[in-house]
Amino acid sequence: PPATPRELDAALVGRFGAALAVVDRWLGPRRRLLRVVWEDEERRGLRGVLRGAAEGASVERRLEGTVATLRLPRRLLLRLAGARTPAEGLALAAGAGVPLAIAVRQVKVGPGAAGLLELEAALSRAWATRAVAGAKGGGRRLRDWIAETIDAENLLALSIAGSWAGELEPAVAWLPGGRSLGEQRFTAIAGTADDAARAELLRKAFRRGPIREALDATAGPADLERRILERRTTSAAVAARREPLGPWPTLWYLLRSRLEVQRLRRASWALALGTGVASEVLVDAA
Repeated sequence: PPATPRELDAALVGRFGAALAVVDRWLGPRRRLLRVVWEDEERRGLRGVLRGAAEGASVERRLEGTVATLRLPRRLLLRLAGARTPAEGLALAAGAGVPLAIAVRQVKVGPGAAGLLELEAALSRAWATRAVAGAKGGGRRLRDWIAETIDAENLLALSIAGSWAGELEPAVAWLPGGRSLGEQRFTAIAGTADDAARAELLRKAFRRGPIREALDATAGPADLERRILERRTTSAAVAARREPLGPWPTLWYLLRSRLEVQRLRRASWALALGTGVASEVLVDAA
């Protein structure tokens, strides 16, 4: 029988996870240089299952879109998805040796949305700190790329500041390790109530480069993350041609694989829901 959209979605995510695992094993000790990629998927996976525990969602809902990695395999994700509370899930992950969970295991998970946001912010800070540390010895260009990655995360947080500003202090939401959005600038932009004024301040922070191109191309916060990934994938392709013996061909492959999966997932759901944007997405993917 034809696959349901949910089954197709799971198959696409699983295919991406399998590709990550192959590259992960191939890199061996060099894996730490691209820790920013692997642990980003683990951060997203942990965030999904912990948020699902807080909401009391079903196991299937908690695992939707979650990519399994070598250090956060499917069997462990299934265990985490059965946790009754975020604290229980975090303890399980730390006990299984997941690096990000170990880094934040001392965080107290408070009640309600504020406690969950603080935990997610702690996971993101641990990811950023470990990404910067892992890139030592990888060269200036790789360090610059990771700084840009962290800047992109801070930008995405600011683009939806209205959803967390009342629950989380800007200093807690800010991630260290970037270059264009320091803590002071991040705090000032987060405190700007007007959306248009906030967008203009963000454009001033990013005067050139792929993130600025994404800002200029986006129609709003909803597709900003996708636009950033598109522009940065193109940037990695250029770097791979210039330095084919560096980390860039691997990084380009990982980014374009993620982008491909995102486009195909979007097209699949668009077809299922009859939104009329599936053909546009498939043309982009081709």
